[in-house]
Amino acid sequence: MSEKESQSVEFKSKWSDDCLKTIVAFANSAGGKLYIGLDNKGEVIGVTDAKKLLEDIPNKVKNKLFITPFVNHEKQGGKDVIIIEVLPSTFPVFYEGKIFIRSGSTNQELTGLELNSFILEKTGKTWDKLHSDATENDLDKKP
Repeated sequence: MSEKESQSVEFKSKWSDDCLKTIVAFANSAGGKLYIGLDNKGEVIGVTDAKKLLEDIPNKVKNKLFITPFVNHEKQGGKDVIIIEVLPSTFPVFYEGKIFIRSGSTNQELTGLELNSFILEKTGKTWDKLHSDATENDLDKKP
């Protein structure tokens, strides 16, 4: 394969639930493609039971992440490869209660201020527009 792992491309030798983290990271970033059946260098090793994966992966992603990626199959070098294409999401996507984004060719969990800023951005809010029950009387008027 001529592509390399990057911000929008990831290779996995086989499907596991850990792949869900990559799907979430793509959805929370600019989207991307996850290739199942390729080693880290992009060499084709293939998958077994591609037909079953074509059914299981979309169902698992939909049930766990509440998004629907495009899951396709192709032959590369005579071996079966699954390609999961994930579009960027307009809302935050969680995996086991955590938010991941794509940074380079890695998945990074957001925490603290990064997480707060990310959620505000994805929901179209800013700190200035957040509702507060505070009134002018609640402000400390002493310098």
